[in-house]
Amino acid sequence: MLNRRHLVSSSAVLVMLLVACGGEASPQAGQTAAPAALQSPTPRATPAAPDPLGLTGIGALQSTWNKEHTLDKSKSCSCAYDPRPNGDGDQFASVSFSSSSPIRITGYTYQPPQPLTAKVAKEQFLHQQLPHDANIIGDKINPGALSSQQCEIVEYQSATLGTAFSPSDIGDPQGYMEAVLSSPTDTYNSDLVDVVSVSLGAGQADLSGSC
Repeated sequence: MLNRRHLVSSSAVLVMLLVACGGEASPQAGQTAAPAALQSPTPRATPAAPDPLGLTGIGALQSTWNKEHTLDKSKSCSCAYDPRPNGDGDQFASVSFSSSSPIRITGYTYQPPQPLTAKVAKEQFLHQQLPHDANIIGDKINPGALSSQQCEIVEYQSATLGTAFSPSDIGDPQGYMEAVLSSPTDTYNSDLVDVVSVSLGAGQADLSGSC
């Protein structure tokens, strides 16, 4: 009969042979197997940071604007968006952006599919395009040098736009914005607005400007 010491020595030799051959030794009685290491999860791509100002119209980040509108690739200027199905121009033309980062939209010309009333243009379209703190600080119908140059000039001011437009390449920390409403008639017709031009403003001084 083999004694206990001989059995223990034989077991130790067997374990060493298994390890040397690339095998894994089973834990002996009374021992606890070490837990398997968890694999590190695959890192996820970092999404683009949202606009802290929450702007989607005038003053919006270029990335936000491009998600909401379709670039007209037939125009070499890359400044026209939302082409009309019949090929008759674009709803947004002359779209301009700031040159510094973060790039923000600083102006555009909106050409609605159908003419709007001035009331709808201001209370619906512009209301959607402007931040909630935008206030009208001036509204004037400018007769223009010629009857065909008549328009309505509406001046807004917004602290949120002031933050968005504070970089030196924009230079509008006061948050002024100008909207010019025009109609296709010989004289301005507030019931027939077919163009709304939005741009950086200069406050009350804009009201005496030409159309």
